[in-house]
Amino acid sequence: MVFMGQTEKVKSFFPLFDMILIQVLKEPEMSPGGIVLPDNARQKPDEGTVLSKGPDVTAVEVGDHVLYSKYVGVYLTLNGLEGCLLLHQTDLLGKMKEEV
Repeated sequence: MVFMGQTEKVKSFFPLFDMILIQVLKEPEMSPGGIVLPDNARQKPDEGTVLSKGPDVTAVEVGDHVLYSKYVGVYLTLNGLEGCLLLHQTDLLGKMKEEV
C-alpha cells in the first residue's frame, strides 16, 4: 500500500475497460524558419502512438498512430516517461496510416 508522500516505481501499467495509454508526439520547439517557440505559442498536440490498451478496446492496436480530441484524458508520467496520456476509446478521432 502506498500513502501520500511515498513514491514507488510503476513497473507496468495496464489500462482497464475502454482506456488507452498514448505516448503524445512532442511538438517542435523551433519553427520551420528557425524561430524558437515559447511553450505558450506551441499548439497542444493531438496525435500520438498507442502504448497500451484496455481489454474492451477494439478500434486500435498497440503501436498505432492515432489522432485524438484536444483537452481530453489525463496526463501521466510512468517509469520516467513523460507525455503519456490516458483517455477513453471514444476520445479517438481516427488512426493515421503511412502511405506506401
